[in-house]
Amino acid sequence: MKLQIQGIKSGQTIQLLDIVNIPDGTVFLEIEADKSSDTSARLARLNRVFGAWRNQPDINLIFADIDTQRHRNYGRSIDSFDF
Repeated sequence: MKLQIQGIKSGQTIQLLDIVNIPDGTVFLEIEADKSSDTSARLARLNRVFGAWRNQPDINLIFADIDTQRHRNYGRSIDSFDF
């Protein structure tokens, strides 16, 4: 049986996630490092995103609309406390 299970490495410990339906007995592990944790690869992905909106002609209007919606007072009705 061959399964693929993700884990998290912290120091000298690897915590395996979602271990289900593995029969008792000898287990062999093949470990492959997650390439997305490589700092240079992460920086390369960020560099592709930086400036993505640079040539967007209506970006100021988009952010002005977002700001207006964030600060809009929708109000709410409050029951009177008069007895």
